[in-house]
Amino acid sequence: MVNGRLVHVLESGNLLSNVQCGFRKDHSTLDHLAEGKHLQHLERTIQLCINNVQKWVSENGFRFSVSKTTCVHFHRQRIFTEPALHLDGQPIPVKDRLKATRLRDEASVFSAELEGIALTLTVIKKLTKYHKNFVIYSGSLSALQAIQSKNFKVINIRRLYNLIRKFPSYFHISFVWIPAHVGIQGNENVDKFAKEALNRASCSGKLICWSDLKPKMNAYINSIWQRDWDTEGANKLHEVLPNLGEDLHRRGKGAGRKRETAICSLRVGHTWLTQSYL
Repeated sequence: MVNGRLVHVLESGNLLSNVQCGFRKDHSTLDHLAEGKHLQHLERTIQLCINNVQKWVSENGFRFSVSKTTCVHFHRQRIFTEPALHLDGQPIPVKDRLKATRLRDEASVFSAELEGIALTLTVIKKLTKYHKNFVIYSGSLSALQAIQSKNFKVINIRRLYNLIRKFPSYFHISFVWIPAHVGIQGNENVDKFAKEALNRASCSGKLICWSDLKPKMNAYINSIWQRDWDTEGANKLHEVLPNLGEDLHRRGKGAGRKRETAICSLRVGHTWLTQSYL
C-alpha cells in the first residue's frame, strides 16, 4: 500500500507514467511495474522500482508503511515460488488470489474439482480488463477429460461451458493437468486453504451431480437389506453369512446370478452329493 499523497506527487511530477499508478477505494497502488516471463528477472525489476521510489520518498520527506505494503502479481503461467522483495530491510508479502467455497457433504471429489474450476472462472471474469490469456491447472484428469469431451450429462460441465461462453471471443483459457503436485509450495498453500473451508457450514444451495448421491443411496438400501436379513435367524445361510456387506465386497461386481446361486448352494449344503437321496 502506498500513501495517496505520495502517488499524487509522483503523478504530478511525471515521475510515473499514467499506467503505473492509480487510485482505488481505500488505498492507492503502483501498477504495471514490470512484465515478463522469468520470475528472477521480475524480482530484480520490481526490487529496483521499489528502491528508486524508496530513495525518492526519503529525499522528499515521505515515509513508507512496511506493514501495509504488499505486492500482488498476476500471471498467465502459474508461479509457485514467491519473489523475495524487501522494503527498509523487511520482506514485502506477495499475495495471490485465494478463494474457497464449501460444498454439500454428498459431493464427490469429481464434483469438488469441477466446482474449483468454476470458482476459478469467476475470479478470471473479474480480471478481463487486464488480461486475455489464462491457464487453469488441475490435478483431476477425470474432470479435464469430462470438460474436453463435453459431457453435458453432468450438470457442472454445463455450468462450466455457460461460464466460458460469457467470455469475449478473443479470450483464451487453457486447461493443464498436473499429474503430481505434492511438495509444490503453491499447491500446498491451496490445499491448506481448501481444508480450512471444511469448517464452514455446508452449502445446501450448491448443485451436485445425481451420481454423487449413489453411494448414499446404496448405503441406505444395504442397511434396509441387512435389517431384514437379521430377522432370518433360523435361515441356514444366515449362520454362514451374517453380514451381507462382507459378501458384497467379496463378490465384487459382475459376478452373475448363476455363479451367485451356485456359491449359495455350496455354502448351505444344497448340492447333488448331499441332496441326491431326496
